[in-house]
Amino acid sequence: MLYAINARGEKVQATPRGIAFCPVCRRAVVARCGTCKARHWAHKHGEGCDPWFEETAWHLAWKSIVRPESCEVVIRRGKTAHRADIVGNRNTVIELQHSPIAPEEMRAREKFYGKMIWIIDAACFFGNMSFVLKDDYALMAWHYPRTALLTAKKPIYFHLPCGNIFRLECAYPKRRGHPLSGWGRFMGWKPFFHLYFSSVAKQQYSDGLQPDIIKDRRDIELSRLKFHHSSRLTPRCDCGLSPEYSNCNQIVTFSPD
Repeated sequence: MLYAINARGEKVQATPRGIAFCPVCRRAVVARCGTCKARHWAHKHGEGCDPWFEETAWHLAWKSIVRPESCEVVIRRGKTAHRADIVGNRNTVIELQHSPIAPEEMRAREKFYGKMIWIIDAACFFGNMSFVLKDDYALMAWHYPRTALLTAKKPIYFHLPCGNIFRLECAYPKRRGHPLSGWGRFMGWKPFFHLYFSSVAKQQYSDGLQPDIIKDRRDIELSRLKFHHSSRLTPRCDCGLSPEYSNCNQIVTFSPD
């Protein structure tokens, strides 16, 4: 977690040999101050108290652009408590999802949080996706999709490794032997920022410019991608036809042999 609480109940960031407590279970947490990830707190011996909570460098990057009071917000419903990754504009919960998620957990989170959106890290599977830009929308084809995401009732936004945001508007039932097809819309950073982050962003990000830490991750992520053994890679992305998405002209798309 990016923030823990001190003895006075104040949110604090990790420092070497720092002392703090989990805001949910109140147990002591350990400061992680290495060089691979942003400084953060962790439960001792992996004894995490929130099964929904996930932390990667990608999570920490997104959380770092919002003020502490809007990050890792503890929400309680009766005797149940969970940490929402971010609470954005108009009290919208923003859940950051990197790893695969079960349909049951997705439905449970949506029921618990109510007003929310999903931001999905597409770096692990974007090589299996291709997009074709139309007038005001884009067609999508997705080989080997994470079908659990299709059970979501709340808005889904894919964060592509080039930094662009793609909102999935509709996905059609998958046919055997064919990729999942659907359509959606690419969003420039500023419209997305003003829709969900403008009132909770830190001062240095309030101008609406996309932070470098979540803008272009191709050099970091490409070496980690795993493709189907019969895949053929083509450096192409049709959203690069539009000047607004010019930073997306090097996406690697997937085509089966």
